[in-house]
Amino acid sequence: MPTPSQLNSLLSKYMYHDNVTVCRQINAVDDEGADDYTVQEIYVNIPCKLYQSGKPFIAKNTDRQVDVITDLKLFLPPQYDVLPNDILKISRNEQNILLNAVKSFKYKSHQEVMVKRKDEAR
Repeated sequence: MPTPSQLNSLLSKYMYHDNVTVCRQINAVDDEGADDYTVQEIYVNIPCKLYQSGKPFIAKNTDRQVDVITDLKLFLPPQYDVLPNDILKISRNEQNILLNAVKSFKYKSHQEVMVKRKDEAR
């Protein structure tokens, strides 16, 4: 049976063809000393795999627009801590995709992160 490091090597070679930058909203103090929030890059260009399960999207009507919400999965190495509400910038085939993390499930060889993509119908 392969070791976790051997599995990570195989995953990197055959599966991780995308890259993700993980951003997180953190507490900050503005110029006047008031509490504020800022978005900070936590991890940059992590090899990953964005998986589209074929699950149907959800269309949600509001007074001003129609939101289209798609559930996806992101696979990446287990040593990174991805938290709920982290902003994930994924580079895939010269395309940039912006997602929000929902929940992370860690295994010895990899982790699966449930993510949501929210767009406006045009």
